[in-house]
Amino acid sequence: MKYLKIIIDSCLLLALYQSCKEPIDIEVEDAERKIVLNSWFGLDSLITVHMGLSAGILDAKKELKFIDDAQVKLYKNNQLLETLQSDTNGYYFSEHLAATGNEYKVEIEYKNLEKITAKTTLPKPVKISSFEADYLITSYEDNPNGDTIYNLSKADISLTFKDHVNEQNFYFLSFTRKKPIYQYTPYGTEYLDTKVTGIEYDVRLFNYQNFFDSGKQKGYVFSDEFFDGKAYNLKAELYDYEPVIDEFLYINLYTINKDFYEYVISYSKYLDAQDNPLAEPVNVFSNIEGGMGFFSSYTAQQDTLVMELPFKTPPNK
Repeated sequence: MKYLKIIIDSCLLLALYQSCKEPIDIEVEDAERKIVLNSWFGLDSLITVHMGLSAGILDAKKELKFIDDAQVKLYKNNQLLETLQSDTNGYYFSEHLAATGNEYKVEIEYKNLEKITAKTTLPKPVKISSFEADYLITSYEDNPNGDTIYNLSKADISLTFKDHVNEQNFYFLSFTRKKPIYQYTPYGTEYLDTKVTGIEYDVRLFNYQNFFDSGKQKGYVFSDEFFDGKAYNLKAELYDYEPVIDEFLYINLYTINKDFYEYVISYSKYLDAQDNPLAEPVNVFSNIEGGMGFFSSYTAQQDTLVMELPFKTPPNK
């Protein structure tokens, strides 16, 4: 009987080994795809939405597929305003300018997917009451075209604005400059055009989770938690080592809504969790019902500081 038990145990192990070698087909249901909508529009600008289809869990490439044939209805204060027209690469454009005091809503239908809705109200603008900068120009050089390019190494910024009383407000602050675009050829450097780019800066009260970068605009989002209804003086250190095309520094103070603020914070935490295998999963904030992404709006106040460079600047071509 003892030998019989050994034989039986050996047969069981052999069967287990064989089953491990044979492939097993498991049917995994692909998660239902969802519409991903992104829109961030401002006062007196055309309302634009960008739309795609989320990737399935079995897709080899986790890429967003653009949607160009959806029905996109835009409402203002619950009244149908228009049906947005599709352009290319998932962009849909309105023919109306956004205005404060109105609630805007989109309803989107695409094939057999769940209809999605989202809404936003433009926040009231906040005026910049003062803006100053102590700057240091560290170097300049002549390019082959004979134009002089200046590099701004450091600027200490002082900005003051008055927060609205008895309401929760959120802001996004960025600094921008016009910079040249050059084409490098075997015969030298050829000037092509100018572009507006964001400049990085540092504020001790803000941390990296408040940082937002759209390419043209980069900076920090923040709330009025510690200065509600008061005049607030913000001090920042600005760094810019790239060539510039003129002597103007632009400050852009955006009044944003809570939805966009929550999106930026949650997205930063999501990126952190991706790099940390021990971190808990983070859901990116979305105000889209039935889908993903965000539908948000802003008002902007821009001011310009003339740097008063004592040198000749390149001509605008």
